[in-house]
Amino acid sequence: MKRSEMTIRETAHINGGRHFFAYEFTCDQEPRLVRYDHYHKPTRSVTSTWRVDGIDQPDLNAALHVLGIE
Repeated sequence: MKRSEMTIRETAHINGGRHFFAYEFTCDQEPRLVRYDHYHKPTRSVTSTWRVDGIDQPDLNAALHVLGIE
């Protein structure tokens, strides 16, 4: 599978009340790959984290390496 062929879809929305909200996206072709977007309301900052099997990865390239996808 090529990186360009991969698609993700929203699989969860997390409501943290006044403090945050978050979305979780799962890769359709490789369900072990998840992107978690955390929106911190007070600072209006966004943090995106790639995860493989629930373990945070430093970036998408590292996550794909763990999965054996280049």
